[in-house]
Parts: sequence; structure tokens; C-alpha cells
Amino acid sequence: MALYRPTYTDKKTRETRTSAVWWYKFIYCGKEIRESARTTRKMIAADKEKNRRLELEKSIWGHAAPETGTIVSDLSMTSLRPTSTDMSSTIEGRRSQLHSRRAASPRWDV
Repeated sequence: MALYRPTYTDKKTRETRTSAVWWYKFIYCGKEIRESARTTRKMIAADKEKNRRLELEKSIWGHAAPETGTIVSDLSMTSLRPTSTDMSSTIEGRRSQLHSRRAASPRWDV
């Protein structure tokens, strides 16, 4: 997060002054994004930068990207289990197919 207030030289007095309005600058997908937050309050500017990043992610991916701290064990196991149509491509599905073939075939009963 790079929040800053730009400085400029006053044309009349030749003094360096700091703008009252906050700006943010960050790199997203290899491009530098530099925009005005249009506020004089730093906390509101930080929120606007966060919202702008989310807006860019949604425009590219269609939804917000997950946080970087997401752990696989935190995900529910139901979302990771295959459906009945995918069962033949999993190890458990192949084992159940093998067991049903063994029961139907007399040569496995030796």
C-alpha cells in the first residue's frame, strides 16, 4: 500500500508545498496504477485503494481473488470430494470398480 500526498512548488512564493489530497500508487499485473483518492483523510484513502484493487481483480477474474493466507485444510472437504459422475476417474472410484469386477469374476475366488 503506497499512500502519499504529492508535493509541488508554489509559483508565487517558490516554496515546496504538500497537497492536502491523498493519492495511492501500486503495481497490478505489471502495470503501475496511480490515482487520486479524492480525500484529505488517510484512512478513507486506504479504504479506497483497497476497493480499487478489488475492483481490478473482479474485472479480470470475475470475482475477488482469495487471500494469500488461505490454507487447503481450511477448505471444506465436501467441496474437494468428487461427484458421482467423476467417481470413475478417482482412485476410490477405480478401487470400487475393481472390487465389483472381482466379485463378478470366478477366477478371483481362488
